Amino acid sequence: MLSRYRVPVVPLLIVFASAGTFWIVDAIRARRVRALALAAPALAALVALVHLDLARENLSMAYYNLANKYKSLGRYELAVAHYERSLARDPSYLPAWNNLAMSYEQSGTQDARALETWEQVLRMGRQQGIGKYVERATRHIEGIEGRRATAPSGADSEAPAFSP
Repeated sequence: MLSRYRVPVVPLLIVFASAGTFWIVDAIRARRVRALALAAPALAALVALVHLDLARENLSMAYYNLANKYKSLGRYELAVAHYERSLARDPSYLPAWNNLAMSYEQSGTQDARALETWEQVLRMGRQQGIGKYVERATRHIEGIEGRRATAPSGADSEAPAFSP
């Protein structure tokens, strides 16, 4: 979870922490030993719970969203780098594989990598039973292979498919 979701709760937690602190100070002044004896283990448990590592922060979606923004701006190298970071954290996220393949292909210089990535999308789409990814990957694979077949002999397979 990103910390920006925790920030709005902090003022409320400060209020509760202050109330607890004042209760403890009042109990000490009034010498309510029994109440303090009951509160001490609860306080110790809360301190332990706060420091317990319940879940590792997964920035996969943050990297995915950042990559989408770079892709929309046409900054494909940065998009590719962030899709790869996202996939390093969650390799089963099919939309990231799909957008990575599109970024390779749209860059105009990465047909070989785009083809490999579309094949990965095709495999995962079949495994997960998601037809739209199977259809899209098949269409893009055929398009890349078609461009390669019509390229002049001796042409670099990594050359852009079109000229501006």
